[in-house]
Amino acid sequence: MTASRSAGFYATIARYYDSEHHDKDEDLPLYSEVADEAGGSVLIIGSGTGRLMLHLAAEGHDVHGIEMESAMLDRARLKRDASPGLADRVTFHFADALDPKLKIDEKFSLIIIPYNTFMHFLTLETQLTLLKRAKSWLAEGGMIVIDLPNAGEAYSSLDSEAIILERTFLEHETGHLVMCTLHANSTNQALDRVINFFPEEKRQQLLMDLSLNLRAMVSQRLIAFKDRKGRIPAVEIMLNSPLISDLIFKGEVHEIKEVMKRSREQGMQTFDQALFDLHEQELISYEDALRNADSVNDLRLQIKLQSQRARSSDLSAGTEHMRVV
Repeated sequence: MTASRSAGFYATIARYYDSEHHDKDEDLPLYSEVADEAGGSVLIIGSGTGRLMLHLAAEGHDVHGIEMESAMLDRARLKRDASPGLADRVTFHFADALDPKLKIDEKFSLIIIPYNTFMHFLTLETQLTLLKRAKSWLAEGGMIVIDLPNAGEAYSSLDSEAIILERTFLEHETGHLVMCTLHANSTNQALDRVINFFPEEKRQQLLMDLSLNLRAMVSQRLIAFKDRKGRIPAVEIMLNSPLISDLIFKGEVHEIKEVMKRSREQGMQTFDQALFDLHEQELISYEDALRNADSVNDLRLQIKLQSQRARSSDLSAGTEHMRVV
């Protein structure tokens, strides 16, 4: 990794990186062909955990790798040490490729900027600086290869929230299921997303495992404050009580919301109950409460019948334009 904005992220996910990408090998034959054609030593900018670097070294190429994230580089060293005969053909550089203090005297017949690395350089200035540095390390007649497999997808929308990264994989070292960035609007939807990750024939086992091992699910939506800048979370909480566990085991996820409504004394609450409380505390507006409700009609009725504020104000004011669906 070579862009400092992303270094912390890769430090966090380094232990999972190889598990997630263990089956990514479709690009390796191309790199092997290009390296054979170049005929000299290879430099990889953003060498990560060594997926490409060690592959080319195993084919007999002398390979240098630049990597600024120590956790990724540590895993690459472990894999190198586990492969006898590669040490003499592999050289690691723990550095930022843009750091002028990084000195590499060797010239390379092939320089590779692989698998989205270039996209971590977010400005034209840093991209041009990287290319100039790469050129300074390139031998006469050498080649620079840049891999941008997700460029079109990432830049296809001006709305950054339209890009949702989701991953699910088994960590090879422990066998644990790892899920990243589960995008869901509520507890029910989150459970549905988890269940739908699995093929039909494995779902009964999954439901049993979830019913026995799940402890809680917490979801939040950020709502604008009524009278000042900033946002406050409306939090939905589901605890795996015996009744919830039984519903999960039976796959009756649609019944969970009603149980949560009746289980506030156990510490559970739905989004609509959280929104009611925030409205009652005068932290959010009536309009924002309804806009973020799971059931607009139910929340409106709850406020009308139970809210202390409803007795002293006309809550319909200012919401004439809202359409209930």
